[in-house]
Amino acid sequence: MSTTLVDRITRAFDSNLEWVLDRSHDINQQPELGYEEYRTSALLADTFETLGDFRVERGVGDLPTAFPATVAA
Repeated sequence: MSTTLVDRITRAFDSNLEWVLDRSHDINQQPELGYEEYRTSALLADTFETLGDFRVERGVGDLPTAFPATVAA
């Protein structure tokens, strides 16, 4: 991974730390069983789509809760 990409990720994470922690706490307060993380999967996929820098493909590998979020170049 290039230093530029690492720096970009670090800056994005740091500038959104409170927002990231809010989602982390939300997920931890409403745990779901493995392969049944429908609420959490939707929350995270929606979050990546809202950020606008990601392409999200839902339901991959015959798993309705699985998704890759690909960073736009």
